[in-house]
Amino acid sequence: MKKISLVSLFCFSLVITGITQGGSLDTLFGENGFTVWDNNGNTDAFYSMTQSSDGKIFLSGYTANGNNETPAIIQLDPNGKRNNAFGNEGMVALEPTATSGETADIAIYGESIYVAYYATIDENFSGAITKYDLSGIPDSSFGETGKKTISYNAQSYTPKSIAIDDQENIYVLAIRGAGFIVMKMDKNGVADQPYGDNGVFFYEFDQGFANLEDISLLADGLILITGQHFISSSTDPEAPLVVFRLNTSGNLDETFHQTGFRSIELGEDILLSAYKIFWSEQEEKLIIIGSYYSDNHDGLVMRLNPDGSDDDSFGNSGVVLIEEIRQPLYDGFRDLEGRIVVAGDDYIIRLTATGEKDNSFGTNGIVSDQYNIYACDMDATGNYLVTGSSYNGNDLDGFVSKYLAEDMSSSTEDIDHQLLNVESTPNPFVDYINVSIYNKNDLPSARIVIQNQIGQVVYRSPSFHLNFGINHISINEKLSTLEPQTYILSVVTGKGVTSKKVIKL
Repeated sequence: MKKISLVSLFCFSLVITGITQGGSLDTLFGENGFTVWDNNGNTDAFYSMTQSSDGKIFLSGYTANGNNETPAIIQLDPNGKRNNAFGNEGMVALEPTATSGETADIAIYGESIYVAYYATIDENFSGAITKYDLSGIPDSSFGETGKKTISYNAQSYTPKSIAIDDQENIYVLAIRGAGFIVMKMDKNGVADQPYGDNGVFFYEFDQGFANLEDISLLADGLILITGQHFISSSTDPEAPLVVFRLNTSGNLDETFHQTGFRSIELGEDILLSAYKIFWSEQEEKLIIIGSYYSDNHDGLVMRLNPDGSDDDSFGNSGVVLIEEIRQPLYDGFRDLEGRIVVAGDDYIIRLTATGEKDNSFGTNGIVSDQYNIYACDMDATGNYLVTGSSYNGNDLDGFVSKYLAEDMSSSTEDIDHQLLNVESTPNPFVDYINVSIYNKNDLPSARIVIQNQIGQVVYRSPSFHLNFGINHISINEKLSTLEPQTYILSVVTGKGVTSKKVIKL
């Protein structure tokens, strides 16, 4: 490998990113950081979001025409622009004849989109999961004529969340009354008969309602489920937060809290809700996001140990209440630096790994968004996407906005004040690039991302260790197949992004 001397690094004019404070809108996304979806004056809202491997953004929710609402999915390019090549001018209406309905969740595996939704057609309510390719064309071979009905014992269930394992098996969480089910099927919509009871795990509380909201898969095939067991809201309010863990056979995992199930209460007359659950691999902890309601709604983040016990190293005995926002939290994730990012209604909040508000983000760890946020995600470069709905006069529109994890400011100061200096050779390139990274500030790790001119990610490296001083990285994977054009090569760290243009011949 050709090495570049330290002296030669000073000879290039680069834009180096310095750090101010995270939480600003990425003004290169959409229109000054926002994309608002106005479907010809119809009412629209987005409730879930996912991304394909090349950075395209897929949103699910509903669109309405008059009094009728139909489940819908929408696709945007990585830069936030509508992709009219997807479906019908960027949108697919799942049940155009429905009088009401919306999508519950969306997930991507390879070249396939899976969507869980519910709808009322001719006064008949049903839940279903359906499958499309990445251009919005339905897969008519999936399930029964392109969709799989969500039902158990001849009763329809309302889908809430879906997850896909590394074998492209699909798991659907759905609720009805005091009970809930987890259905397991293969990529063709065929039930996995050995799982649970002919492909279904069923659980029913002895009273109240099973307001289960989210399902998440662990690497070892175990399943996490969370939500609310709503018992009463009258003179003696009772609504504990519940967590289940299932084993790979579709039964309660009794190594979790001894029974496979935990009911959590935080005091009398407190109503708890949970909307998101995920496993943090680095800390080996379980994270739950939701709300705490007494006199007001407060944001709630909980962290549990693998056995379901409270993690006393996080917040107050495993609990963080975000009282300032007076609103529930609906979604969240762990970012590249291990920080916990959560969002709901008007706010995005970032916590440290131990549960304190991260003061380097927004104002005291909080960013106020003018729209109603229902879902959030992280893009390939570590920045934050949020989606939901916004009012434009009397019209409700769906939206997506993008926030910078770290604010960027250009600098041409002396190298002593720069975080990284990056050079790539050859440039132009044909089938490989050698990247030299001068790490002046002893940053611990980085990853390399290459994007095309519309922001699609064409290459993303795993995170790698950075030594102090010069680091040399060689990239040859997939580069020979790239189209000839100008690309953006970025080195992403927890303190910012350093980017430069590279040309493919």
